Amino acid sequence: MKKTTLLLLAFSLNAYSAKVIFTNNNEEADITGNASIDIQTGDVLVETSAPKLIVGGNAILSVFPNTYQANDNQIISMSYTVAHGENCVGTTNRGSVSNWTMPLNSSDGTHSNSVNVGSTFPIDFTVTCDNKLGAGTVTDTARIVETSGSPAVAPSVTLRVNGSASNTSVTAGSSVALTYSITNNDLPCTFTSTPVNSSWNALNSSSSSTVNFNTVISTSSTFGISCTNSDGLTDSDSRIISITSSAACQSHPPPAGTSEQFGQTYVGVTGQQFGDATSSSANFSIDKNKYVALQVTAPTSLYLRKNSFEQPTANFTPASYTVSLSKCPGDFNVSSNDVGRGRCVVGGQQAGGSTTPVLRWTTKTNPTSTDLALKCVLDPGDTYYLNIIHATTPPYSQTVCSDSTKCGVLFTELIDN
Repeated sequence: MKKTTLLLLAFSLNAYSAKVIFTNNNEEADITGNASIDIQTGDVLVETSAPKLIVGGNAILSVFPNTYQANDNQIISMSYTVAHGENCVGTTNRGSVSNWTMPLNSSDGTHSNSVNVGSTFPIDFTVTCDNKLGAGTVTDTARIVETSGSPAVAPSVTLRVNGSASNTSVTAGSSVALTYSITNNDLPCTFTSTPVNSSWNALNSSSSSTVNFNTVISTSSTFGISCTNSDGLTDSDSRIISITSSAACQSHPPPAGTSEQFGQTYVGVTGQQFGDATSSSANFSIDKNKYVALQVTAPTSLYLRKNSFEQPTANFTPASYTVSLSKCPGDFNVSSNDVGRGRCVVGGQQAGGSTTPVLRWTTKTNPTSTDLALKCVLDPGDTYYLNIIHATTPPYSQTVCSDSTKCGVLFTELIDN
């Protein structure tokens, strides 16, 4: 039998003052002895002047307090460990906190700061450091909650109109007093309105006993308040203020089973006043089984105009319309001079369920019989409503909107002849 001899070799290198260098993070250390290579494993054996750890391009950060529950204004020890970080900064979700919201010690190791947790919980203590090994930052957060065993309490929001905590109706142009109270809340609330009332929306109260806000209501409006406190609990309240119908409108009610969709105004959807919106288009949607009543004022000068309706080509599902101009909101059966003269309803049955009705109108003070047959005659300076609904057959209670939630509206105001 032939014998085979296995020869194991190990190479060594006298290092003298050579260094070992980690190219992934540029750390280096002097070699204090010999460096050798094990030819079986391929391992490089080296003894250096100091232990080194190869870190894969990211700094290391961990934030930890001595307790995660605290009482009001308790002093706790907030600690953090950092390695390969620089320019470390402390922050909180509660603004400035002494001995924390500032540049922090960025040297490798564990550091501790004594901090006052304050009286608003929960409070998050965060450290953010630049990554010394590369781009970006590292961050970590510890949350302190209140020790108290009492349950968190939700805010309480109450909104009243003229002293009433119910929806109400007023005549157009009336001044109303909105009164609100907010308790058990410590963060700014959100104030909303439709149509937008910029003064109301600019409010940001976090708490109050009673605050009054006066405003003039010219069209049906909705006002609301929503508050979320630091415990994450929410409460809200809102009021709808409708415009009271005149006595004549009692016999011209909206279609049964429908309701008015608030939020749109003529200026809001066209960008211009009624009568001035030449070639200005409106494109919006109406919720299923609702109608829109855009309040307008008939121009005092002689006008010959038309509102030409089309089917929306994008954004919303199309549907046939019935459209009217009446002194009553939601009135699609205009049939008497006290609410409208002439042809003030188009679409629907009048046009065989038209998808593109054209509503012509004029402010002539002496309309001809032709005008009355073709156009809606408006009294200059009076208030009217441009009513729009996706229904085609009187009494317009049955929607023709095929979408599950809403269908679109597209119309343009044009000069007529």
